[in-house]
Amino acid sequence: QIEILIKKQLRRNTMSDEPETIQPKGESLVKHCPICGVEFDEIVLTNRWLKCDSCETIFQVKVKAGE
Repeated sequence: QIEILIKKQLRRNTMSDEPETIQPKGESLVKHCPICGVEFDEIVLTNRWLKCDSCETIFQVKVKAGE
């Protein structure tokens, strides 16, 4: 199952007010923009915020493991 996210989640660092960005693991699965369908030059990782140069949409593809 693939889910497209449009908001960024940050975890707060308990030692300061600055947010700490956590980079999740990803898999090399994303070959096309989920919005406009253009094919990318390279396969990119899931769980990363990406911007499509064709439609200029910022998106994230998230893959949930099956149970």
